[in-house]
Amino acid sequence: MAKALFILVSVLFFLGNLSTLPAKELESRERGEQAGKEPHVAEKNTSNLDREIDNFTSQILQQLMQNDKKNVAVSEFTDLVGNITDIGKFLTDEVIHHLIISGKIKVIDRKYFNKILKDNRLPLSNALDPVHVKTLHNLLDIDAIITGTIVDIGTRIKINAHLYNSVSGNIFGAANMESQIDDTIRNLLEQQTLEPLEINLEQKIEDLSRQITQGMIDHKKKKIVVMELPDLSGEITNFSKFLYEELITHLMMNKNFDIIEKKLYDNSFAEYEDSSSAIQITSDLSKEIGKVLGADAIAFGTMSDLGTSVNVNIRIITPETAIPFAVATAKITSDITVRSLLETTTEKRTRGAQTPAVIRLGDEAEPLQKPKIMKSKTRVHRLKKSRRIFFTEDFNTYTVGEILPKWGKGIVVTESLGKKGITSKISGENTLTQQVNFPDNFKFSFNIKGNSWTWGTFTFYNSDEDYFKMQLRIKDNYFYVKFPDKAETKVSCNAEEYNSLFIIKKGNECQLYLNDILVTNDSFKNKTRFTHFDFKCRLDTLYLANFSGVEL
Repeated sequence: MAKALFILVSVLFFLGNLSTLPAKELESRERGEQAGKEPHVAEKNTSNLDREIDNFTSQILQQLMQNDKKNVAVSEFTDLVGNITDIGKFLTDEVIHHLIISGKIKVIDRKYFNKILKDNRLPLSNALDPVHVKTLHNLLDIDAIITGTIVDIGTRIKINAHLYNSVSGNIFGAANMESQIDDTIRNLLEQQTLEPLEINLEQKIEDLSRQITQGMIDHKKKKIVVMELPDLSGEITNFSKFLYEELITHLMMNKNFDIIEKKLYDNSFAEYEDSSSAIQITSDLSKEIGKVLGADAIAFGTMSDLGTSVNVNIRIITPETAIPFAVATAKITSDITVRSLLETTTEKRTRGAQTPAVIRLGDEAEPLQKPKIMKSKTRVHRLKKSRRIFFTEDFNTYTVGEILPKWGKGIVVTESLGKKGITSKISGENTLTQQVNFPDNFKFSFNIKGNSWTWGTFTFYNSDEDYFKMQLRIKDNYFYVKFPDKAETKVSCNAEEYNSLFIIKKGNECQLYLNDILVTNDSFKNKTRFTHFDFKCRLDTLYLANFSGVEL
């Protein structure tokens, strides 16, 4: 009884002391208890990001172990135009850190890896070619190389990693990660600096020359006509002329084949001098060039200004068939020299009342003075706002044979020519569909190969279900396009290879390019933004890959 009475008195004494605590101290204790029960929002976000990175690196580690790869190099993760940013460096270091602490993988220091690339003049895009990849294998004694890309898709960020065999250059694994853009990631995105991965203009021109030369040698060609490269609007800039002069010089130094310079084909095709846009290489024109000039190859293409870089795409065709037999590509960083040349178009010439926008075949080529190369005071500069990528799907993160119901009924992942894409396991017409919030102006692209024989219909819809459509097909190595109320247009292609299709919306104008050749154009009558698209076609004989949408 006495013991029970003692306990009761002790409890009453404790409650009395508790009631006399200051209000602020009570609130402090309550906050402390709540903090123990409910983590801070920032702590939650950090925890989520840590878990996502753990899962991402676990995917990479698992595939390395499954393929018995124990010595690896990790290159800096880049944006889609090849630039290194703060978020890329952060993710690269996280991958390296997780691989090292696993105790199962030996990782080459990323700075040392970059130094080896630089010292041996091996841009990463070339270093992973089968021809060059063995060089890295021998220099570093590695058996795998990990690369990655980062895409800001609005409220989320998407990271894809590829694992390359350092002997063959083949991809043997992939990993992906998608994360909500929280305060941590937002700070990296907003305060990031940009450092070009590849900044040597001379090296890029040399690489283009090497690719063209290799294509000519492989196909035993003896004489080539090289055309100037316009931008996607058909403009010939000073950078076009500079690149042309430099490329001709590099090709001539190789002395492997004859090169027909611009002045000669200018004089031979003076009837085209009234053209107010860049010359379109049609099947008939390519035959005429081959016949008149005795050429067995024509090199032409376009330059795409992506802001932080310029993509150069060159097609080399046989004049008789206008079918490409080789390509040459380069991604040139827009440094001070490149940007100044891009922003200045060549002086427009006047003939009567006409003022052509580009240099024409009948014009005399003006001598181009090689610009003085200006060295930047710093190799790292603030990142300007880049063009937003609002949609992307390259299918590399899926396994071959995997069914993708989110793309449509019967759609399955396939692999052709070393590239993953989609086709259908259902015979007859299929419908691909995706919900996409398109901006006002955009460039939408994908790769296509195979024969469709029948027409397919590609349609953009807005929220009111109004639409803009076009009909497409590939038949007998020709790509056909037909807009409503317009006659069909065609351009030659190689149905056995992937062809790049670009649909560009600028204001009310629609332009359609195949392999950087303008096929046709039409007008959008609807000003409301599109919210989704579909593609109805017989897909069992077609392969589609690398869907991408970029805001213009």
